[in-house]
Amino acid sequence: MAKGSYSLVMLTAVEPAPLTTDDAVRLTAFARACKAAGRAVVLYPPGHPAIVATLGRLRELTAAEHQAKPLVITVLPDGLLLDGQPVQRPDATLGELAASLHLHLIGQLTVHPGGSVEDWRRFLLLIGRPASEVRSEGGITALWAAMDGRHVEVTELDYSQVLGDGDRVAGGTWSDIVAHCLRGEGD
Repeated sequence: MAKGSYSLVMLTAVEPAPLTTDDAVRLTAFARACKAAGRAVVLYPPGHPAIVATLGRLRELTAAEHQAKPLVITVLPDGLLLDGQPVQRPDATLGELAASLHLHLIGQLTVHPGGSVEDWRRFLLLIGRPASEVRSEGGITALWAAMDGRHVEVTELDYSQVLGDGDRVAGGTWSDIVAHCLRGEGD
C-alpha cells in the first residue's frame, strides 16, 4: 500500500454472550488479587507481610489445582473479557486493572496455571512501572521476554495498524479494535 493511503475496514459489533456466573467470579477474583498484589509489591519492601499475603492469594488462584486451563484475558481500556466474553455486571476492579494494563498497550494476557510467587512479583513489578519508561526500554513484551516470564503470555498491541500506518477501522467498538490488532490485521 502506498505511503499515506489506507483502506477502510468496517467492523460489525456483535455482542458476545456474558460469562457464566462461575467464570465471572473467577475473572473478578483474579483481577482483585492482581490489583491488591500489584499495589503491595510497589508500595512495600520485599518480604513485607502484605506482599506475602497478596502474592500468595494470586498464586493460589492461578495454581493448577484451581485453574484447569489458561485464562485468556482480553484487555480493553475500561474492562476485561475472559475468552472474549464480558461479565454481566462489571466490578470496578476489572476496569482498574484493565486501565493499568491498557497503559502498557497490553491487548491480551494468557495466564497459564502454576506461576510461582516470585514469578508474579516480577510481573507485577514490571506492570507497576510507568508505561512510558517501559516503552522507552522496548515495550512490555520485550522486557517480559527478557525476564523469561512464562506463566503469563503478554500480547502487546500495535495501534498504528488502525490509527495511522495501515488499515483504518470504522464503525467498531474498542473490543473490535483490540480484536483487529490481536489478529494482526493490517500488516
